[in-house]
Formats: sequence, structure tokens, C-alpha cells
Amino acid sequence: MEPLKAAGLIVSERFPSAEAAFLAGSALTANRTATSDLDILVFLGEEDQAFRETLRLHGWLAELFVETPWSFHYFVNLETRARRSPLLQMCAHGTILLSLDGAAERYQSESRHMLAKGPPPITKDELDQRRYELTDLLDDFIGSTSPEELTYITGQLLTKSSELALLSGSQWLGTGKWLARRLEQFNPDLLARLNSAVRSVVQDDDRSSMQSTVREVLDTVGGPLSEGYRNVAKPAPKPTKFNEPARPSDVSEVDRRRSTPTADAS
Repeated sequence: MEPLKAAGLIVSERFPSAEAAFLAGSALTANRTATSDLDILVFLGEEDQAFRETLRLHGWLAELFVETPWSFHYFVNLETRARRSPLLQMCAHGTILLSLDGAAERYQSESRHMLAKGPPPITKDELDQRRYELTDLLDDFIGSTSPEELTYITGQLLTKSSELALLSGSQWLGTGKWLARRLEQFNPDLLARLNSAVRSVVQDDDRSSMQSTVREVLDTVGGPLSEGYRNVAKPAPKPTKFNEPARPSDVSEVDRRRSTPTADAS
């Protein structure tokens, strides 16, 4: 069954009272693969329960992101602070499956506006911390004598260099394939050089390209940072009792029912 038809059936059968629904992810794009699933974002009424569920329906693996108006904005605010919002991406770029009285169009317009504004700007403290972490990783990379450790360090250099380049350019972040896609949109040349450098390390044990490319990323934000770096801890509220657990009433109802997506919609 074609993805659009399958997604429409899933929504109509499982969520007859939905106000809006979207099919997002790769299923309707040129990036679709044999393992692509259906990422379906559904909006219910305010009195309903938000949750995330994965099921196999109509021949497809379907990831259901079920929200209320309140839960959607709550989780979008959390994701925006992390500069990575799968929910905004799904809503802004998804195909509308259902719209009651224009609800889907309103959600989509709002999401596109928020994405266009960009993520919160990186602070100097955050930038310095990322410079320090990347510098430390680069030192480990240069000095590593363990092939096994070098593999993991190289993967971290790829991820953290990509993130720093995006953050310094006021771009949204992503994870996995979505980190690659974000960087491809922002700086395709850097993406190509980082990936080529990784292959040189893995296939030829040649570290020179990775070292120079990571150093280039660092130089765009002030250069490597090591000696002189200081990170002052922020004051935290003192607990009333040692190791006192949180009361159930202290935990958001939505937090206890579900968690925010751990990865960008595929």
C-alpha cells in the first residue's frame, strides 16, 4: 500500500476525533529507503492524552506522535532550547492528512514561522565549552595509538565538528542522518570534506585531512581552546532533604505519560 493511503487509513481508524494529522519523514521523498517508516503526527483535543507509539499497520512500521495543543507547544519549547526540534520539522514539512476547520494549516504555518526564526543563538559560555571539547578530542585524535579508540574518536570529531559549524551559523541541529542533511543544506563543501577525511582515517590510516578540517572549523569560532579555559558551575537550589525524591505531583503529567522524541523523524 502506498504510504499516503496507509497513513490516512491509520489516522481515520485509530483517531476518529483528531483535529489535524501529518505524514512526515522520508516516506514521500526521494530519500525513501527500504527501511523507511511512516512518521505520523496527530493532534487531538486538549482533554486527550499525548503519547508516542510504534506499530505495524497496513504493511508499514508506523511511528505515531500523538499530541494535544498544550503538549505540542510544551515539547516544542523543550526541543527549541536544545536547538533541535523534530516536532517542528514534522509539522512544518509534513503532508497534511487531516485538517478540522483549518487546524493543520494553522499548526503548519506556526511551525514554519518558528523554524524560519532559527534556534536560540549560542552563548559565549556554550561556544567556549564546545571549542574546549572539540580541542580535547582533536588532541586525543592526534595522539591516539589504539585503532579501536581512534575509530570512536573519529566518529565524535565528525559529529561535534558538524554541530559546531551549524551552531556558529545559527542553524538547527539534527542527529544521525539529519545532522548530515542539516550540514549539507548549510555547508555542503564542509560535509564532503569531513566525510572524505573520515574515509581517509578508516581506510588509509591518514589523519591529516581530518586534523586540518577540524582545525578549520575551530578557527571559524576563535580557534582551539585549552589552557585558560574555566567553566564556573551555576548555583543549584539546595534540596530540603538529602536525596529527597521528587513527589509525583512535582512531575508534569505529560512527562510521566511520554517522553520527547529521541531522534529526528526518519
